[in-house]
Amino acid sequence: MSTEAILQAFTLLEPAQQIQLVEDMWDRIAQSEEPPPLTAEQREELTRRRAAYVSGASQGRSWSDVKNTLLGSDGR
Repeated sequence: MSTEAILQAFTLLEPAQQIQLVEDMWDRIAQSEEPPPLTAEQREELTRRRAAYVSGASQGRSWSDVKNTLLGSDGR
């Protein structure tokens, strides 16, 4: 079945059915033993970030620091 045919059939479903189908599909993907392959762009970005970290150009931040920034210094 072609992608176009699948999408055409998908549009015939009610919105609640579409959501359920997408959730079911996502659950199946998540159960897969093999992670999806990285794109060339993702691999390049990871390589760039690792090089910056190893060279000391990027120090990173602790989880508690990031959490405090996101939630405010009082933790809420």
